[in-house]
Amino acid sequence: MFKYYAMILIASVLFNAGFIEATVIVVNTTGDDLTVNGNCTLREAIQAANQNVQVDGCTAGNSSLDTIMFSVNGTLTMGSNRFIITEQVTIGGPGADNLTIVGTDGVFAVNMAVETHDFELIGVTLTGGDPGNSNGGAVALFNVDVATFTNVDFVENTAADGGVKRFISTAQSRPSLVLT
Repeated sequence: MFKYYAMILIASVLFNAGFIEATVIVVNTTGDDLTVNGNCTLREAIQAANQNVQVDGCTAGNSSLDTIMFSVNGTLTMGSNRFIITEQVTIGGPGADNLTIVGTDGVFAVNMAVETHDFELIGVTLTGGDPGNSNGGAVALFNVDVATFTNVDFVENTAADGGVKRFISTAQSRPSLVLT
């Protein structure tokens, strides 16, 4: 848990000192909704990051880099379709042993508007992603430059093509994948 708070502190210090232009959006519930009720769900945080506007209890993202962090532990069971990410973002959980995201249709679909954008996922377990005849049970990556997964456990994710991840890029070179 200390590492989680240290990451938030470091991101905040670097942001406030002007070294990075990032917005930290804090998810404070394991719920999954887009309902105006004062909290910040992961789905709402992703929408705030994608659209650079405040969504319910989530801080507005910005146009360069957003960091989504969790202030809760537990199991987040998705209530609807995949989380769709279109802007460069880092999503940091409290650790794979502390946060599990259970998919129904698939978990994440990352489709960047700009191919030079990166996606990073830290400290979560992704399980149950199954988009049927679609790509990427846990994560489907489209038009991503570098995708980094750190301390991420992939458990029982299936799909027609790529149960864990599927890269599709319109660029001539394949995107980079970093697993740590």
